[in-house]
Amino acid sequence: MTADIRGITPFFTACAQGHLEVVKILLQMNREIPGIVVVEKKTNNDLTPLYAAAQRGCLDVVKILVKMGAKWDEPNLQLITPFHAAVERGGLEMCEYLLSLDPPSDAFRTNSTDMSCLHTAAKFGRVELLDFLLELGLDLNATDMYGATPLDCARSFGHMEAAQFLEKRGGTKGEDFFRDPKSRARSMFAKSRMVGAGMADGRNFSRVGRIVPVVEKGEFGIDDEEEEGGEEEED
Repeated sequence: MTADIRGITPFFTACAQGHLEVVKILLQMNREIPGIVVVEKKTNNDLTPLYAAAQRGCLDVVKILVKMGAKWDEPNLQLITPFHAAVERGGLEMCEYLLSLDPPSDAFRTNSTDMSCLHTAAKFGRVELLDFLLELGLDLNATDMYGATPLDCARSFGHMEAAQFLEKRGGTKGEDFFRDPKSRARSMFAKSRMVGAGMADGRNFSRVGRIVPVVEKGEFGIDDEEEEGGEEEED
């Protein structure tokens, strides 16, 4: 299957956009190629179609890819698995499905900066997933390579609801988080994003729950489709 200069194939795009029927058609058109070759073909950024579909919450597509042999727990070069991607934006149902496939030992591995899935859920403000992951036994106060705990991630990226949830569960701040220059730089970057969303010092004074997303639109090199009937932003 032909790919562009970024390594993105039409099949990858269809999976990332959740176009189930297109995915089926492309698999049928390429039936002479072993299915595992199609579903495991990576982009130049080491992303698989399953990674993209899991992150976008395209559950029906993920189920087809898994049926074709896609590896749901295989990490990329940054040691990020499709399960990590599902925690970012895929939703609770996606995470529950992936964990139903196999024992979750590999799913809970940390990435290349020692961030756990709990760090990821905190970073993206996924309160329902924080609760889900804690019930599965993830360490509430694990630290990444910068010394940040999940609570630090939630606070740094402006997710006050997530931060409050973690604090109520006993979450603490990492002692070494702000001693490291890289951590300070990361915090300053996060704060600049919060200011851009009408936030200051981690508190949202004007637009509760509306922060600039850390992962930008079109991150896979393709444009997201606009959701119909989306909520209009308040002035």
